[in-house]
Amino acid sequence: MHELYPQKEIFITEFGFADKTDQRRPYWILETVRYVIKVLEQKIPVRGMMQWSLVNNFEWNLGMSTKFGMFSEDELKQELKDSPVGKIKGWEAWRAVIKALTQPTTENLNELQKCYDIAKKQFEALN
Repeated sequence: MHELYPQKEIFITEFGFADKTDQRRPYWILETVRYVIKVLEQKIPVRGMMQWSLVNNFEWNLGMSTKFGMFSEDELKQELKDSPVGKIKGWEAWRAVIKALTQPTTENLNELQKCYDIAKKQFEALN
C-alpha cells in the first residue's frame, strides 16, 4: 500500500484475534509489533495501531458468552495482577509494548524482550 500511496500515513485499524485462554495472543501481539518496527525502520509512515479486541464485545450469534478481548467486564472491575513467573497475558504484552514505544529506555526495552521470550515459549508449548 505504501508503494501505491507513498504520501499517505498508515493506521493499522485492527489486529488481533479471539483467544479464550489468552495463551497465543501475547506472542502474536509482540510478533505484529516486531514487524511494524521493521516497517518503521524502512521509513514507512505507520502512525498507529489498534488492538482487537481490548475488551469483550457483543457478537450477535454468541452474545457475551465468548472471550474475545484481553479483558472481560469482570476483570475490568478488579485490580489487574501480573501472571506467575514464566507466563504472560495479552494485556501484559501490550503494556510492555506501550511502555517501550513511548518511553524507550533500556529498562523498558529489556522488559519488552523478556515479555517476547516468555510469550514465544508459551506459544510454542501449545503446538
